[in-house]
Amino acid sequence: MAWFQRQVVPYLQVCRFAAVFTAIADIAAGLALTGRLQPWQVSNLWLLLATVGLYLAGMAWNDYFDRAIDAVERPRRPIPSGRVSLAGARGFATGLMLLGGLAAAGAAWQTDQRGPVLVAGLLTGAILWYDMSAKNHVWGPLVMGLCRFLNLLLGASLGLSLGTAVWDTVRQGWGGDWLPWLVAAGNGLYIVGVTLFSRNEAGQSPRGKLVRALVVANLGLLLLGVTHAFWPREPGVSTVAGRWGALLLWGMIAALINRVAWGAIQNPAPQPVQLTIRTMLTSLILLDALVVLQATTGPWWALGVLLLRYPAQWIGRRLAIT
Repeated sequence: MAWFQRQVVPYLQVCRFAAVFTAIADIAAGLALTGRLQPWQVSNLWLLLATVGLYLAGMAWNDYFDRAIDAVERPRRPIPSGRVSLAGARGFATGLMLLGGLAAAGAAWQTDQRGPVLVAGLLTGAILWYDMSAKNHVWGPLVMGLCRFLNLLLGASLGLSLGTAVWDTVRQGWGGDWLPWLVAAGNGLYIVGVTLFSRNEAGQSPRGKLVRALVVANLGLLLLGVTHAFWPREPGVSTVAGRWGALLLWGMIAALINRVAWGAIQNPAPQPVQLTIRTMLTSLILLDALVVLQATTGPWWALGVLLLRYPAQWIGRRLAIT
């Protein structure tokens, strides 16, 4: 156990391992939106491995490039404290990114489609752009939102298309080919707000900035709510959640997020703000589970995605998620 604490835990902290479950939930949502989650296909495993590699690599690179700032603001983090060397962090992040890219190539090879490689390539570029420079600029949160947008599209990359009309008059809802794009945009905009909320998490956060961040996050939630409100229905096929049921669940998730965020706005000290960020991130699993519930004909896949929140929360209490 002592060896695990010394040698393994610091690397789990560098890559924010607790947050990887939100990336896995994105892939499940993308697969469900393109009809590849139910029934399960072996190629899905490649996409899951791809997001694990790329997401953890992005977090590790973030700490690597933030080491000078962390030495002042967060000296107990693994790199500034010396528990992870610069060479170790660099090799760890590089290996994870290669793993993600190779897994995406595996999905493309098995299915003879180029979508996973294309989306994974764009996602890799967005991750490195954010970690190396964008996060220090005003547009940094937009790039982080782009990463989340592309991550969900990675899950949908084996079935992405824009071949139908935006509105399906027969099913009185969005055109099915547009659903992955709409959900990815909602998730991405939501994460822009979460990133803005976390800008000053190490110190006292200005209330005005937190309020503006919450407004942006709510715009993302609103887009997801509109998507659920006009979800297309197959004639003669029933799902567990109808439109009104889905909107009720969406409203409960949005209320949870806003309640916790409002508490941090009233007391913008580091601990409440960091708790809110953790809640907002893990709530993305709830939002993805609702998408899966809408896109499949039984509750079991959605329940499986929902359960991802528990290891994320359990590990997040022991390893920092922000």
